[in-house]
Amino acid sequence: MKRTAQDIIEVGKKLIKVKERLGHGRFGEWLEAEFEWHHGHG
Repeated sequence: MKRTAQDIIEVGKKLIKVKERLGHGRFGEWLEAEFEWHHGHG
């Protein structure tokens, strides 16, 4: 369980770095393209 939590933290840190590189408004597009994740608008 402890290992899993650490892995999640590491993934989160990597996602934050990607978000910073992409800039405002591009992270959602990247998530959709990379993981086929979609978020609702309203």
